[in-house]
Amino acid sequence: MRQILRFAFLSICLLAGQAHADELPRWEVGLGAVGLSIPDYRGSDRQRGYLLPLPYVQYRGDIFRIDREGAERHRPRGPARELAAG
Repeated sequence: MRQILRFAFLSICLLAGQAHADELPRWEVGLGAVGLSIPDYRGSDRQRGYLLPLPYVQYRGDIFRIDREGAERHRPRGPARELAAG
């Protein structure tokens, strides 16, 4: 029974993602966080905790785009141009 419910839940999640795949917003901004617990020094019994914020920005413009892989400029594709010297 649990396997059926798990399969149904995963199927609904996947279908919901496909239904809205073509309606992506131009801007997407988010914030995540990572927690670390590091000893004061090697062999120490004391530890310190750190909370590190991770900002997330994604822009999907027609010419310029920013995502996880970096920022890049897309040139509009038009008719091919040829330069001939003769």
